[in-house]
Amino acid sequence: MSDSANPTDRSILDAGLSRRSLAAAAVMTPFAGFGLAGLARAQDETEAGSDQITSTGGGDLPTTGGMRPGPGGERPVPPSTAGTLPIAMTMEKFAIDSEVYGSEIIDGAMQDPTGPFVVAWYPTLGDLGRNGNVVVAGHVDYYNVGAAVFYGFKEPGAEVGDQITMIGEDGSRHVYEVQRSTTYDNGSLTEEIINNEVTGATRLPTLTIITCGGEFDAISGEYLSRIVVRCSRVTIEPGE
Repeated sequence: MSDSANPTDRSILDAGLSRRSLAAAAVMTPFAGFGLAGLARAQDETEAGSDQITSTGGGDLPTTGGMRPGPGGERPVPPSTAGTLPIAMTMEKFAIDSEVYGSEIIDGAMQDPTGPFVVAWYPTLGDLGRNGNVVVAGHVDYYNVGAAVFYGFKEPGAEVGDQITMIGEDGSRHVYEVQRSTTYDNGSLTEEIINNEVTGATRLPTLTIITCGGEFDAISGEYLSRIVVRCSRVTIEPGE
């Protein structure tokens, strides 16, 4: 995404290369939000303990999200450990070393990251150390700055196997591996797609990264697509 004051993008979720040292100096106007009608519903279902399943590797899912373990089904999910708040995100490939802060979902709209080099995390959707979906967003570019924290996810783009580390408040390091990177036209982001492929709950520890992509519309001041990168956790290093 980018700041709404500039023809670079003001929709929800922009990104670029990040430095924690610059985060405090950044100023930005609020996002228009994902503009996704189903987001509030996804949030409510998560808070209510819904066992909706989100695909992490493709395949059809029930529109109700009602996949439950049972006879002849999948193996039971291992118990989830205690959660911790994410405070930083690193990714060597894209030179990301960014502060992570808690943001909000208001009236179904994910609020924009507050600057070019910070990462917004949405606490109501999931936290580190538990089975579930940790959802973060960042700008792709920014007014008077250029490339922002998640720019690398647009150019050159993430590849399967790329690794990203989320650092918890307790010092733990949660390493995730990219499973897929998908670009969605804004008009294709239906409630079903949002719930099943973006913000919905997942059975296993998952990281979902959202930023802007596609062409920029100078008239509307928004990018016409969203990039969604889905990652699976591969290791945890406990904090000291």
